This record gives sequence, structure tokens and C-alpha cells, in this order.
Amino acid sequence: MTVYTVSGPTLTLLGNGANNTGNLLVADCVNPITGTVGPVIVKITNSSNADVATVQWGDGTVPTYTFANVSGTASGSGANAKFNFTVTNAGYSATIANAGVGYIPTETITIPGASLGGTTPTNNATVTVATANVLNAVNTLDNTSLVAGTGYTGGTGVATTASGSGTGLTVNTTASAILGSVLTLDNGTLVGGSGYALFVNPVATTTTGGGTGLTVDITASAANTVASLDALSLVPGTGYSNGTNVPTTAQGLSFGLGLTVDITQTGGIIDSVAINQPGSDYNVGDTVLINGGNNDAYIDVLTVNAGGAVTSVAVNGVGSGYSPGDTVTISAGNNDATIDVLTTNPGGSILTVAVNAQGQNYTVGETITISGGNGDATIDVLTVTPGGQILTITVTGTRLWPQPSPEATTYVLPNSTDFVQINGQLATDSFFIGNCASGNMYITPVQIVS
Repeated sequence: MTVYTVSGPTLTLLGNGANNTGNLLVADCVNPITGTVGPVIVKITNSSNADVATVQWGDGTVPTYTFANVSGTASGSGANAKFNFTVTNAGYSATIANAGVGYIPTETITIPGASLGGTTPTNNATVTVATANVLNAVNTLDNTSLVAGTGYTGGTGVATTASGSGTGLTVNTTASAILGSVLTLDNGTLVGGSGYALFVNPVATTTTGGGTGLTVDITASAANTVASLDALSLVPGTGYSNGTNVPTTAQGLSFGLGLTVDITQTGGIIDSVAINQPGSDYNVGDTVLINGGNNDAYIDVLTVNAGGAVTSVAVNGVGSGYSPGDTVTISAGNNDATIDVLTTNPGGSILTVAVNAQGQNYTVGETITISGGNGDATIDVLTVTPGGQILTITVTGTRLWPQPSPEATTYVLPNSTDFVQINGQLATDSFFIGNCASGNMYITPVQIVS
């Protein structure tokens, strides 16, 4: 576009005035020519392809045009964006009226020139998306789908991985304490030990691992059962009858219980004593009274079986900090009974999950794995935000030149090689030409005079 300006009262244009050679070509039929205020005379030749061209005088004011809620065709998957356009001497500019959805940076929207006061495609505008919200960001997670996992601690901005194409989601979590509590013991590893006769359940345990607090309920075989009696120590007593499973009573400081014997006698005097039930908790040298008769027969314990082996173990207090395979020692008897931990509750289960950073490109139902712990906590995507709302844009395109507001008088220029002289209006300072084919419009080099 060229603006031709009158300098002073006269605008002189190059050319010989006899033909088109050297005359000023008007390349755009609506190029304004401005000059000084006052009546002017202009000579124009219409040798264009148009049979009739027109000239109108104007006041020189170039208006600003606006076009609201203009839409176009996107180069990608974006939709529904609308723009408010302004057309001035400087060209196109636009603001976002509706940000739409599904757009990505560098995507373009072609606005038809016809929607902007011009023609299509000559005056098309191109809107380029500079920035946009991310697509398909996670809005909410489905807490009913939560698989709580194990070994987790609560955290902020915890990374995740997705079963689909989603990336960038981080979450805030809370988790239960990491326990390592004992769930079951491996009875196949039980070493029964000895001396476990005197105990009160639950029994404490120790371990070389990191666990503490495990207690167990146990059963054990009898300890210190009588293996043999000292026949040489027999005091045969009187008044006895032959008998089997005859009870005895431990004497002195002995804690023994349950020993029974079979006896034979002659004339009430015991001849022989044999063990029937070995009892428990006897010591070598303990003296027992053979009940019956005149309660005056005694015999000493010669040997005992240590016994007291643990025969079963059950978890009572679960403790914490244990790992499968830890060996625990049962703290009673001779402290030589052991058993291994079979399973534990690792704890650290995810309790709550909230979206931190929404990420992008997720789909509803996509499964998210929460990083950390034992890597076994998952949750599904419940809703996503479509995103792709346009944030900022750039605009390019060739606008139709805004025309000054014309006065009422229109001067008709027939198609001719002859120059036509037009007397200008009072108090005007510009004119513009319309209804002509591009090119072949010439302004006389003779004069524009006041």
C-alpha cells in the first residue's frame, strides 16, 4: 500500500501528461491519496480492465474495523476457538474470545478473509497457537480402585507411571506405618531345644535381625523326666501291697511331679520298684516317697532325661521390624529353641492419593502405578480435563486496506485513455478510487492544485 501526500497546495507527479508513460500507477484501487484541505482538482485516466471506475472524496480518516467471535479451520485436532479481530492500517490483530479445546502449540487456525471484511483467500488471516494448556490432564483419581500396596511412606509430588501414554502425573500420598509385624512362623524350621518345662505363655523371643517385640505361645514336652531309679537307695518300707502306677511324692526341695511306679513286695516289704510314668522336673538324687502301705518306703532318682523340647509355637504379640527368614530364639528353658519367621506384614499401605501435577495425555480408566515402596500400589484415572485451551496467539495475514469514509459525491470514470479532470470538494483532503481492476489506473502527472 502506498499513500501519496500533497506537499503544500500542489502535488506534482512525474510524467509527460500526454500518455501513461511516467504516470503514477495505482496498484490498489483503494489506496488513499491525501493532500491539503481545500478544493482541489485531480486528473485521472482509467485505462483499467474495468469499464467504469469511481472516485470519491473523503475526509482522510481511516477507520478501525472489528469482527467479533470469528472462527476458522484448525490444522490439528483443536476445536471451538473464536477470536475478536481488529483491522487497522497496521494490519490484523486479535484477542481470544473462546479458548476452545484440544489445541497444541504451533497449531494454526485459518480465518477466511470474507469474515474479516475482505475476500477469501486473499485476505485470510492465520492465527498460530503460541501456548496452550496441556491435553487430557488428570482431574480426579478413582479411589475405589486403589490397590494400597506395601512398603510406602507418605509423600508429596510422588512420581507415577501409566499403563497408557500419559506422562507427568505426580501425586500426594499418605500411608500406614511400615510394620514388619510377624504374620506366621515356619514350623518346619522349629528346633525344639530343651528344658522348656517351666514357662508361662506368652514367652518372649530374641532375634539377630532388626525385629523386636515378638512373643509366642508354646507347648513343650516334659522336662527332666525320671530315666532310672537307684535300687541301692531303696528303703523298702512296710505294709505295702503289689501295685502298678503307684503314685510318689517328691521330698525336700524337689519340684518333681507325676512319677508313678510299679512295685512288688513280700510280707509288705517292697522287693522291687520300676518306673511307670516318668513325671517331670526331677533332678538326679531327688528322693521320692512311694505312697501306700505305711508311707515309709523311699527311693532316689538315679538319672533323668532333660526333655522340655518345644513342640509347637504360635504368634502372640506380632512385634515389628521383622523380615521373612529371620530366626528367633524362644527365651525360656535352656534358650536353645529357635524358629524362623515365615511371613510378615510389611505395612506402608497407601491410605490416600491426591493429584499433585496433572500431567498430560491420560485417558479415563488408565491405571497409574505409584513409585516407591514395593512398587505395588495402583490407582485408576477417573476423569481428565480435555485441555488444549489456547493461552496466547500470533496473527498474520494480508488485510483489506481500510477505506476512509467517503462523501456522497461519486465521480464515474469511464474506461478511456483520456484523462478526466475532477474538481475536489471543499474542506476535504483525500480521495480514493474503487471499482477498478488491479493495475492500469494512472493519476495524471499534471497537477493536483488548490
